[in-house]
Amino acid sequence: MKLSKIITGAALAAVLGAAAAPAFAGEMSTMPAKAIQAAVVPPLGQAQDQLAQVGRHLIEAERRSFYNPDADKNFRAAQTALQNGRYDQLAADLSHVQTQLKSAPYWDAPDRRPW
Repeated sequence: MKLSKIITGAALAAVLGAAAAPAFAGEMSTMPAKAIQAAVVPPLGQAQDQLAQVGRHLIEAERRSFYNPDADKNFRAAQTALQNGRYDQLAADLSHVQTQLKSAPYWDAPDRRPW
């Protein structure tokens, strides 16, 4: 009698376990995996170098009598982003400034000069 109770209990556990496994597996597979969104953020030293280089370009453009208020505004936003530690925003603002400076008449970027 004891043997039949042990076998019945084992069979019941096997049936319940076999029935529960697909039910839980179905729930697990329907859960979406979270997407990892990583942005490449420049380190502090590189961000400061970029800011200084674009600042020099902006000063050079102003010396050539080219003033773009949007470029000036974006440069100030980049400075604020650096102070707040938002290097991704800094890179975006500096990219906008460089694009706006390339529209300047007679613009020749200092880093492309042959001398």
